Amino acid sequence: MASASARAELIGTIQTIQGEEIPLIELELIAPAGVVLENVVVDTGFGGALRVPSGFFRKYGLTPRGTTVVTLADGTPKLCPMASLTLQWMGQHRRVAALEFGPETLVGMELLNHSRIELGGVMLKLSRL
Repeated sequence: MASASARAELIGTIQTIQGEEIPLIELELIAPAGVVLENVVVDTGFGGALRVPSGFFRKYGLTPRGTTVVTLADGTPKLCPMASLTLQWMGQHRRVAALEFGPETLVGMELLNHSRIELGGVMLKLSRL
């Protein structure tokens, strides 16, 4: 069986958290402080590539390269730090702009674009189109 980082697809699970079904995948994030395996929420409502929790940059040695304003789902603007981060995405290293805010890590449409998302029971599969 190929390692998760060498696969051209990502397999995840659908977990019920506080009454909501949440699609999760495990991503390998490559930071200056080392490789981090993160359970990541697949969020088709998030337009960016990656959002990491508050404190992530400091904890893993990333230097913010500026800030940007994002609009939250309720329409509220939020100023948040940005940094470049490399991750394993369907068998390839991808360098993306990561935004730092909130409680959990999210992968959004910038990475999900050109991907097929298959949901079945408690399983999730992402593959390239």
